[in-house]
Amino acid sequence: MPPAQEEGCPTAHRIFVILVGGGAFQRASICHAGQSDLMHIEPINGVGELSLRDLTSVDVLLAWNEHDIIEELKSQLAIVARWCPIVAISEGASVPQVVRAMKAGAIDYIDWQGDFGSLRAAVAVAHAAKCKLLPQKQRQMDVRHRLQQLTRRELEVLTAITQGKSNKQIANLLRISPRTVDIHRGSMMRKLQANSVADAVRMALDATATGHWVFGDTWLSPWSLDHPFRDKDDQ
Repeated sequence: MPPAQEEGCPTAHRIFVILVGGGAFQRASICHAGQSDLMHIEPINGVGELSLRDLTSVDVLLAWNEHDIIEELKSQLAIVARWCPIVAISEGASVPQVVRAMKAGAIDYIDWQGDFGSLRAAVAVAHAAKCKLLPQKQRQMDVRHRLQQLTRRELEVLTAITQGKSNKQIANLLRISPRTVDIHRGSMMRKLQANSVADAVRMALDATATGHWVFGDTWLSPWSLDHPFRDKDDQ
């Protein structure tokens, strides 16, 4: 297995791919098709077999699209605060299957018919995307990991700050004293390792492209006095 890769993509780098799932025959045929001087594919039976080293060294995850494998892979990557492009693959993929996989987070989809060229091309595109997007995606993963350390009250304070509210306004909205707001803000800043309010706001914006943060069973929504939090089903 190749050593863990640092941020950025060396010009002479053999792409390390892990193929997750599928049957023994599918894994064998895909690995045979993809092996070359430019690509190494390592097959594993399921997500549970991924090691920490796998998650931190892999360039592209190739997921046999069945059950909730893409969500499971994303969850494993989130645990180690890493981002990696996921390419879904299956035989005879239907349009709904492709759409679901892409919405779940796959960067591409291969309808596997033994086409060596399409496999290598999809992996190359995914690797190029990683080279381009990794710094931004990794910042998002790092900040999301820090956000998960915040209490619900600290997240409320951060949300209000990102909407430009003063300490007095936050205190009135949360029905707490300005001094208590200061305490929550200080704790939030330490957990985020933010050097300033502007730094904390930038981290919050980096954490998501949609304007919402996942926290437990809720999504933190734009501030509302009556409904500061909104259930996922309401999105």
